[in-house]
Amino acid sequence: MKRVRKIAVCYCHVTGDDRALEESIETQRKKLAEFATAMKIPPVFFTDDDRVDDRQPGFFNIVNEIRDGKVQVFAVTSLDRLSSRPADFIKFLAALKRHRVFFVALKEEVDTFTPAGRKKLKLHLATTGVPR
Repeated sequence: MKRVRKIAVCYCHVTGDDRALEESIETQRKKLAEFATAMKIPPVFFTDDDRVDDRQPGFFNIVNEIRDGKVQVFAVTSLDRLSSRPADFIKFLAALKRHRVFFVALKEEVDTFTPAGRKKLKLHLATTGVPR
């Protein structure tokens, strides 16, 4: 069986409202690159979605990579970069767990690397329920 070289994916997403704020694609990439360097994460692949509507082709391409077992880490600058629908977000987290992919959101300081990060994620979901 051929071993697949796993990568870290840093996902950047902006909506129409973000363009006037400090969450540009470039800002997100910089924050995620600094995180990856500090954590000595394996080869990093950036994917971006710069769309105003709900279509997120970059995100869905990464979901396929996750299903194929090619991703080790999935990182975002903030939970609100993913989905505004709690059910979708929870399904995505379950898929990451099923495929043994670590998750991290920088702003909320949540992750699935550490017990403290997992606890923060559970608390965040219990108190807000919605990433946005």
